[in-house]
Formats: sequence, C-alpha cells, structure tokens
Amino acid sequence: MSDWKSKALELHKKGKSWRSIARKLGKSKSTVSDFLRKEIKGYVRPSEVTRLGKGNNILSGGENLNKRVKHLIIADTQVKPEADMTYLKALSNYILEKRPDVIVHIGDHFDMESLSSYDRGKRSFEGRRVKADLEAGYSGMEALVSSFKGVSDYNPRMVFCLGNHEERIDRFSNDHPELTGFLGTDMLNLEKFGWEVFPFLKPAEIDGIYYVHYLSNPFNGRPYGGNALNQLKTVGRSFVVGHKQCLDIAIRPTLDGKMQLGIINGAFYPHFEEYKGYQNNNHFRGITVLHDVKDGYGDPMMVSLEYLMREYG
Repeated sequence: MSDWKSKALELHKKGKSWRSIARKLGKSKSTVSDFLRKEIKGYVRPSEVTRLGKGNNILSGGENLNKRVKHLIIADTQVKPEADMTYLKALSNYILEKRPDVIVHIGDHFDMESLSSYDRGKRSFEGRRVKADLEAGYSGMEALVSSFKGVSDYNPRMVFCLGNHEERIDRFSNDHPELTGFLGTDMLNLEKFGWEVFPFLKPAEIDGIYYVHYLSNPFNGRPYGGNALNQLKTVGRSFVVGHKQCLDIAIRPTLDGKMQLGIINGAFYPHFEEYKGYQNNNHFRGITVLHDVKDGYGDPMMVSLEYLMREYG
C-alpha cells in the first residue's frame, strides 16, 4: 500500500473528515473518498471487537456488522426569508461524503413566521409574508439536497417529520376554512425533494428508534417536559426529537440486554432568535449521527454547525 494511503487510513481512524485528509495529503477529495470507501467497508473499530468478554463478543453467531446502518438526523433548520443557505449546503456536502443509509429531518424546516400566533399584532410582525416564507423554505431545501440528490450510486431513505412550524399552515387553514384547498402542508411539496413525509406528531419508527418532532403528553397534547432521561423513562422506547433548543442525551440498559436511547436536539440554524434573549441563544447547534443502528439503539455522534461550516461550507 502506498505511503499516502497508509496515512489516509491512519487519519481516518483518528476521526478526521475525508475532506481534511485530502487537504493534509495534497490529494483531491474524490481520490481520497474513493479509496477510503473501498477500504473501510469491512473495518471494525478495535473497541468494538469485544464488549462482554471472551466468548461473548459482538461477532459471535456470525453477525455481519455491515448489516447495521447509519442514521443522520437533522435538527430544526428554521429557514427564514433572506437567510444565507451556506449552512444547508455544507450539510449537503457532508451527507454526500458520509453517505448515511437513512436521513431524518425532525421538522421545522419552513419557519413560517408569517403565520406565527406568538407575536401577531406586535411591531416585529410587520412585513412578514406567507409567499416569502414558502420561497425561503424551498430555496433552503434545494440547498440541503443539492450535493447528494441524483447521485447514481447513493439513494438513502429520506424521512421528514412535520414540525409545529409547518403545522402553522394547517392550523391557519383550519381557523380560516375559506382557505381550504389553497393553504395546507401539502403545498410544501416535500415529496418532490425525495422525502417520505410523516404528519405532525406521528412518530416514524426506523430500526427500532422513534423519530418525531416532539413527544406529546396524551392527556393535554403538549410537549413532555423534563430532560431526555425522564422522557425516556416515561415513553419506554428509544427516540430522537427536536423542537427544544438544546442538546440532551440519555442512554440506559434494559433487562433483556439491549440499550435504549433518548436524544433531544432541536437546533440546526445559525441565526439568533430574538424572543429567546441573549443567554438562551447560547445552545448547541448541529446534527446527530447514529452509527451501527440496530434494535432501537445506535452509537450517537454529534456534529456541530460550526464544524460543518468550517470543513464543508
């Protein structure tokens, strides 16, 4: 094996991105990615070879680790009019390089501030238009899928869970029945971009993990309060949700020897929200990647917006 290929493998095992490896070795990204994609198909991290001791490891029974899949979960993108779409293009570049098997958008892509009931009648509401909100969302979605959509050898499953910001459209239509047929979430045309759309608050179960914008209290319909561990104990199933601008992860074992996972990650956008004030805007912004997903659990990895902008923007 040539010297640069050995170095590429070494840098990959240290967690370096393929783009940064190419830059460090003076090679094109396509050259490095083509090589690594072929080389690491059968690669198993040393830390994964034995989990439970001699004679009872994760390879016992002839299990093929390559059957396990990778999920990439996009937190609330909240695209607004006149937004710079660079952050969505950077994510698209990352997706093309990492090629997750499943991509889940947790909702709130279309911000739809023109239909917000929170600040209607306030000065901050002036100038908002439904048309501008929709056009911004379409532009953002085009940027998000631009790098990987249509690539011949890559066809991930794409799931979109409608959020409360998209639901603003249906709620406004329900409050104004004369708009029925003219205004509704069906006009978002998410299927055109390749998404399999799940209605607001209907969980999408994929490989034993439930994806939904937020977990809803069945007695009042409101989002469950508390941290990720409390919510995990309440619902009793692995989940990933958005909505809440924070990063909170809970992992717990079960009696049958499996693991459960609960993640709250509700922000993948660069702008500050004025209504939250200065201190409350200081939260994690980024995506979630789950590796080796099987039976309701995957090893979580967080990728910050700052990192994506620096390496892929």
